[in-house]
Amino acid sequence: MSHSSQHYSTVRVRRKQAELLKNAKLRKRLAHLRTSSRKLLSLQKVAPAPEPTLDEKLDALFRRYDADHSGLIDADELIKLLEHFIPPGHRGKRRGWPSLADAHFILGEVDVDGDEQTISREELHAAVNLWRRLMAESEPSQGDRQKMRGRMGFCAIM
Repeated sequence: MSHSSQHYSTVRVRRKQAELLKNAKLRKRLAHLRTSSRKLLSLQKVAPAPEPTLDEKLDALFRRYDADHSGLIDADELIKLLEHFIPPGHRGKRRGWPSLADAHFILGEVDVDGDEQTISREELHAAVNLWRRLMAESEPSQGDRQKMRGRMGFCAIM
């Protein structure tokens, strides 16, 4: 072997040794970081975010569907809002469910100021509870039939 090729081999070996040493230090540092982060994570168990309450969900839905930002929900807005309370497996199975007649029926039942055209955020809880009850019943009660006074919709055909 010539002197220059021997020198070149020695340089390559030294570079390779330096690279291996550097990699070994890096692996050791990474192992230390993994251990440290595992310790930190075990000390700081992150609690999952609490499930929003029904009132918080209703507030979000009210803000989302109060399209004209009037602070009131009208029949068209109520239809879209009530669709969120239809079980996922039943969505889209009945055309026009909830219907405009359903919305007017619910507005008439829960609207405190008596105009039967809109409901406020405070009245929304009662509207949603009525809608849930109507969805759960197979037949409207005699009282509900009388209150419908000929209005048709999901409420009348259940």
